[in-house]
Amino acid sequence: FLGFGIFVALATWLQTLLAPDGVSETAAGALLVGMIVAGVIGCAVLAPLVVGRGAERSFMRSAVLVSCVGCVALGVTPWLGVRAAVIVVMGLFLLPALPVILTATERLAGRAAGTAGAIVWMAGNLGGLVVALIVQVLVHHPLGAFLAMAAVSLLGLPLAGRLVVSRFHEEVAGEPVTAVAG
Repeated sequence: FLGFGIFVALATWLQTLLAPDGVSETAAGALLVGMIVAGVIGCAVLAPLVVGRGAERSFMRSAVLVSCVGCVALGVTPWLGVRAAVIVVMGLFLLPALPVILTATERLAGRAAGTAGAIVWMAGNLGGLVVALIVQVLVHHPLGAFLAMAAVSLLGLPLAGRLVVSRFHEEVAGEPVTAVAG
């Protein structure tokens, strides 16, 4: 819900939010392409490493913090080069968060993996709508819009800490996991 929401809000409103600083549509489009390319690379390389090492919680916490700090940086820095670097790093963390969450969901859901995955996708789409609407209200106040996205990102921090990863060696709430779904 939250990560997908930030990504959709950025994809929808980035050009409008950066226009007051003289960033052209072409430049804003290039920033978004950079974010997506970095995200695709992250999905192909980073997500399998994270899942393979059982580092889902740490990665999700990192994704939340990168998203929060990135949104603040996009709002306060006037330099296009810094914004480009920030948005690429955000893409590198935000997009791979989806396959990481989907993998954890499928493992935990077992035979209901399809339904659970669909619920994750629907929650993501709802988040995209909600966060994009929040930003739309603030679109004429770019710093406020970026800070709102940063605040929304932080809502994911306690959720990332509660991410349940189904592994024999993992402990959940102090109790050893005794079964692995899927």
